[in-house]
Amino acid sequence: MRTASFVKAKRIGRRFESLVDPVLLEKGFEIVDTDKWSYRDKKGVDRVVKINDRRCNLEMKFDAMSEQTENVCIEELAVKQSNSPI
Repeated sequence: MRTASFVKAKRIGRRFESLVDPVLLEKGFEIVDTDKWSYRDKKGVDRVVKINDRRCNLEMKFDAMSEQTENVCIEELAVKQSNSPI
């Protein structure tokens, strides 16, 4: 069962993803529609993008403090847990 905090975090995350989409498109990425994919196929993936005929999985995290600091962090653990090809 989903907790209220999970639902809130998911809503914030989806909003963040929607803000990132125009940047990805502007940089030449094609966003793959995964809405009809099974959960198993898109588990651990927020966006699937294509560029130059190559596909890449993206996992995005939002930290509210980053808006104030303008800093971005890429967590080593998140990269290690990603199912994106290296």
